[in-house]
Amino acid sequence: MARTADVLSYLPPVLREVYEMQAVAQGEDSALNDLWQGTEDLMNDQFIDSATENGVSRWEKMLLITPKGTDTLPERKFRVKSALSGQVPFTIWVLREQLGALCGEDNYELTVDYGNYKVTVLLALEAESAFDTVQELLTKMLPANLVIEVSLMYNRYSALSGYTHQQLGAYTHQELREEEEV
Repeated sequence: MARTADVLSYLPPVLREVYEMQAVAQGEDSALNDLWQGTEDLMNDQFIDSATENGVSRWEKMLLITPKGTDTLPERKFRVKSALSGQVPFTIWVLREQLGALCGEDNYELTVDYGNYKVTVLLALEAESAFDTVQELLTKMLPANLVIEVSLMYNRYSALSGYTHQQLGAYTHQELREEEEV
């Protein structure tokens, strides 16, 4: 909150000592603080990145998005951004721009196999929560004749081949598969 009300400081010193005036000032402070917070929230709700719970639910209502019960506020904001970002006609540059904005520049890998009409997107494990949203975005943006494959980026054999069996034995299979650096 940017401001805090203090009505009592505006009263003359003689009235500041009166119990009834202190109680009235305290009540007015609370009402003014609520008003200022509501004004600040209203301003923040105009932009998705700074929106409150109320603002995101209004965006979802306008865009006909039903949030999942397990969604956090950042995941819901991500879904709203995704719904607003679908641009037609599709180009590979627009797709890269959208994926970069939604997942982060280093959190995805895009491969287009033109001969087989296939688009593959590998999401970094940090972007795992965006999996369904990215899949929906691709389905909405890409032509219907393309095969869309979205999966998570796991460690590959080539990334681990420089380590000995003894070094890798200190980790579980899941840790080797999912951790960024061993």
